[in-house]
Parts: sequence; C-alpha cells; structure tokens
Amino acid sequence: MLYQSLQERLFSGALQEDGLSQRALKRILKETEFFAGLPKQLPQTRTVCAEALAWCLPVMDQLCPAPEQGWLRECYDELSHRLYPDAQRGATPKGERQALDFFVTVLSWFLEKEADRFPYDPLTDVPSVTEEELGSSLIGEEYRRWLDAIRKAHFIALMRIGREIMPFDPASHTIGVHHLALHIARQAAQAGLPVDIPMVGAASLSHDIGKFGCRGDDAKRIPYLHYYYTYQWLERQGLPKIAHIAANHSTWDLEFENLTLESLLLIYADFRVRGTRENGAEIVKIYTLAESYDMILSKLADVTPEKARRYQTVYTKLADFEQMLVSHGVCTAPDSAEMLPAEPQHPALLGENELLGALSNRMFENNIRLMYMITKDV
Repeated sequence: MLYQSLQERLFSGALQEDGLSQRALKRILKETEFFAGLPKQLPQTRTVCAEALAWCLPVMDQLCPAPEQGWLRECYDELSHRLYPDAQRGATPKGERQALDFFVTVLSWFLEKEADRFPYDPLTDVPSVTEEELGSSLIGEEYRRWLDAIRKAHFIALMRIGREIMPFDPASHTIGVHHLALHIARQAAQAGLPVDIPMVGAASLSHDIGKFGCRGDDAKRIPYLHYYYTYQWLERQGLPKIAHIAANHSTWDLEFENLTLESLLLIYADFRVRGTRENGAEIVKIYTLAESYDMILSKLADVTPEKARRYQTVYTKLADFEQMLVSHGVCTAPDSAEMLPAEPQHPALLGENELLGALSNRMFENNIRLMYMITKDV
C-alpha cells in the first residue's frame, strides 16, 4: 500500500497524545474515505501545503471547525507557539490541536518523500549527514538529539508553510545557508581542515530558529534579538554545543583568532544567502561574496562613513577567509562538488601582495587548528 507508512505514523504519534484514540481516528478516516482521496501516486511536483491541506480537510472538519484566519495561518502560529510559547495565545482547544497535528503529520510525510523523487534543490532539500560523518564528530549524540527535536517541532513543515503564506521566505534562506555551509564544510574536511560536519549541519539549519520567538515588541528587533532566542530554544532542548555555534553567527562576531571553523562557515554562508523583493514576494538566492556585499550596502539607510567602514571590514575579513578556503582547494560555488586544485605555495617566488595573502592564509589555518584543539579538549 502506497500510504502504509503514513497510516502507521498517524496511529503512533502526537494524535494519540492529543487524546484522539486509534479507534476514533480509524472511524473518521473510514467515514471520510481519507486514503481514497489521496493521489493514486505520489505527486509529480513538489508538495504544496495548501494542496495537502485540501486532502486533509474532510478529516479536520470532523475534529474542529476551521479557524477564522484559516488553517495554514493557524498551523503556522501553533507550531511557532510550540517553539516559543506565546502568553497572549492561550491554550489551544483539544479538537483544534488534533486537527492541526493530523494535518502537519500528513504534510511532513509528503515533504519527506520529496528527497528521492526530484532533482536536488539547495533552497528546499535538507540532506542528512552520513553515519561516517557522525562517527568522527565530537557531538554525535547531541546531533541525534537535535535531529529528534527538529522533527518533533515539524520545523521543516513550519518553514514550508511560511514560504506560502508569509511575505518573507524562511525556508529558502535557512535551507540555503545550510546547503552552502555543509557543501563547503565537506570540501574543507576533504582538504584536511579540522571541521565537525554534523556541527555545521545542525547549527546552520538552526541559526534563525529564534526568529519565530520574536513577537510583540520584539518583532521590531528581529535582527538583534533572534540570536538570543535561537540560543534559548537549543539550550532548552539540551543542545549546548550546537546552541553556541548557531546563536553566534552575527557578522560582528568575526574575531578570527577565537572562532572555530564551524562558526566561520556559518557566518560566511549566512552573508551570502540573500533575498530581494519581487511583486511583494521575497526571492532568495545564493550570491557571491562580492554580490552580497553590494546588496547589503544598497539596502542600508543613512549610510554614514563609519557604517560603510564597518561593513567594509566585515567584507574584507570574509574575503580573506574565502581566499584561505580556496588556497586549500575548496570550491565556494554553491553548485559544484569539485575540489579546486590547491594553489601552490612558493614563498621565494611571491610578490608583496601574494606574500600578504599567504601569511593571511597561514594565520587562518593556525587559528582554526588551535580552536579545534581547544574545543576538542573542552
């Protein structure tokens, strides 16, 4: 049966915790002919949350009347509330909770089925780390707990719903940063640089989760406060190492002498994934470092000489970091898995600029290895 695993998930998850017995659920599924109403084969296009909702509505209507703001917005608010409880929201009625959990369970199942059926999309697909990468990680067990927490929070479903109903696109930015950071981290590891790939994966996918906690007066200060809320959620899940890297991704944290390679990769990737407005919607792309810098400057209001110098310093530091990666054969383009040939180092033949570049690369590598040793000891 095509939907056997979905049926098993419906009968062994949050719905029973919500007080919807297997017997009652089986009766509703039978009366509404839910499985008969699903596509006879998996859709040939990416899952649309609104379409998945239409498949679920006959069951949800049996559990609760539709909320005034609509089910998609209600689901978005409820999942955000579960990440960061909102005192203004109050308790969710039992029937509504059951209906929402039914929908998000079905939606998450369809989203998971996309991975092997469509060409890889760096702004939509979230690849897992390998068992080999987990085996060499310093946070193997913490990563598994993180993965469980992200799944229980239906974080991917929350972002995909946001892509359809919000004026911004939380999915494309977060997943794009995850893709770029992980893509470069794997090459860096291949080049012999000390990097914890599961740490990069977990921290990059979690780095903006705190934005869902910024509401009320805090919503006006998302660029400043989401770091705190990111740390708060991850710490609450018992994930202190991931919390430290994920929450400290501001470009103003660029003190290379005391940052790990994992932190540098997250800051670098976050800088390069940018959104623009087109017909009221946010369009996210992965840009080059120089393109991102130009975009940031063009968006800044009241650019004073001091502010311009500040961003110039950030850009210069990131450019130095990028050059160090390239010198080790790492390709920073988001759509290439090929290692570049490492630049040969012949100190006796270097000119002044090349000498400065070589010294900068050596400084980066020494600091990265030192921070790795310190982190490993701790």
